[in-house]
Amino acid sequence: MIKYLSTGKRNHNLKYKIMEKTNIQKLTELQNKVGCVKGQVNVVALLGLFGEAGEVLNEFEIVGGGIPETIIKDAIIAGINTAKNIDRHKKQIRDKSYEPKMSFIPSDKVKKEMIDVLYYLNALAINFGTTLEELAGESVEKVLLRSAQDISHGSINSETLTK
Repeated sequence: MIKYLSTGKRNHNLKYKIMEKTNIQKLTELQNKVGCVKGQVNVVALLGLFGEAGEVLNEFEIVGGGIPETIIKDAIIAGINTAKNIDRHKKQIRDKSYEPKMSFIPSDKVKKEMIDVLYYLNALAINFGTTLEELAGESVEKVLLRSAQDISHGSINSETLTK
């Protein structure tokens, strides 16, 4: 990316500063190569969101807080079990066992819910002393490592990344 910086003189005298892509931009480019495009539902990504949320939830333990622990534990266990089931279907779709078609009507409601997901993801990142930018960088590294090993996850492999 090139950013144009004015020197304060006439338009003839512009300085150019090469701007490094952010990790979010790099991750977006990789995801575009494997089928995450505007106007289409990427079923693997949609189901993966829920599967990974369940895995995150599974890493925590209730240690008190006033609400009867059994109520919260039952809800968490139900959430984790649902996430595991969703993740199993996601992997079958990813590995091409079957290919369901989904559609959606683009709306502000979906966007508002994604904003909420981002809010909570960022809050957890803060709790763990990291940032979404750092997490995106680690995600890019993970994808590139899998690509170098030619491990196909969805369509992520050396063939699709060289497109």
